[in-house]
Amino acid sequence: MKRNQTKPVFLNADKTRSKLMNSTLGGELLGVMNAVDTMSGLYDGLTKLHATPDPNLTREARALKYKRRFEQASEAVRKKATSAAEQLDILERRIKSDAEVKAGLHSPQTEAAAQEIRSVLRGLDQKARDKMLRDAALSGDVAILQAVRNATTPALYGGTTEPVESLIDMHLQKVAPELAEQRAALDAATHALNLAVDSYMSTTNELRDPMGEHIAEKQEADTRSAEEQLLAALGTEAVEGGQHG
Repeated sequence: MKRNQTKPVFLNADKTRSKLMNSTLGGELLGVMNAVDTMSGLYDGLTKLHATPDPNLTREARALKYKRRFEQASEAVRKKATSAAEQLDILERRIKSDAEVKAGLHSPQTEAAAQEIRSVLRGLDQKARDKMLRDAALSGDVAILQAVRNATTPALYGGTTEPVESLIDMHLQKVAPELAEQRAALDAATHALNLAVDSYMSTTNELRDPMGEHIAEKQEADTRSAEEQLLAALGTEAVEGGQHG
């Protein structure tokens, strides 16, 4: 059980907020900022509880009290971190969708037009097909990219040695250069969230007293068993007393 420890830098809510607010996505990363703020506050509360134990409790009772508060706080952290991660996933999908709209990748395309493009691609050898697809990504020929991306199976256009989404990203980098910076901000937010959770869980868990918890829980179980036995005996006594009456 660790007695003295310094608050991890990853739980510095003000520093995390300042860093994320200055990123491209800024206020859209509030979920992560709030999660780190919650972890920071819970860390402060748990470490204070540990540092100022109730003098009326035994070591074992204090250990069990800390364990239960730790478990309550950990559940709150789990919910907050899960919510923040879900918000990041939604934000990632949205910024990519916005970039794709800007790049023309959501423009209407008839199935007939798509089939014609796939037929041409299918008639090429692999090397020529790869070159045509790469050229389409570099030149911004969204009709070709859409026809390939929306194909239900690579067999419809003959397949490609380079992943289709890599070709899409190649096009997006040219048309929506801000996407790279937005993704970097998302990565930084995800990293900050993960580091905060790991730091919070490891440092607050170190303050636990497993042996004290075990003894206290056994004492509680023994006490409950004794009380149940006593109540059962009292109940029997009451029944027998009533019969004699």
